Amino acid sequence: MIKINDYVRIIPAKATSSRLKLLLGKDLRVLDVRDNYIDVDAPEGRGIHIGRFTRLGAEEIRVGTYVIMLYKDGKLMPAPNPKVYTSDVQANKIAELMAAKHGGTFQVFKATGEFTMPVAKPTYRAL
Repeated sequence: MIKINDYVRIIPAKATSSRLKLLLGKDLRVLDVRDNYIDVDAPEGRGIHIGRFTRLGAEEIRVGTYVIMLYKDGKLMPAPNPKVYTSDVQANKIAELMAAKHGGTFQVFKATGEFTMPVAKPTYRAL
């Protein structure tokens, strides 16, 4: 039974519309449950039938920002535009598939912090 604050994922076979395809592979938090429809924390996630989701177990929920890098000859080799994953289960599965397909070692990294450079304000003085 899916309830508010559970994490869910779209079942790929049931992602029949372009709106649902945008949510594929994402771990989504349930915001509201009414009748047989739920709202999830994504702009496209309002009023979706409950049967299109699978509830995630606690061991699967590792929400965050993950990227995969190739490790070769003692060096990390990130892609120029790396794909960002939202759960460790998802990132680990993709890294395993990439290693099987391309060979080599692929490592999964999780973002642990985010810092933004402050914008400097110009200083004006009278001449």
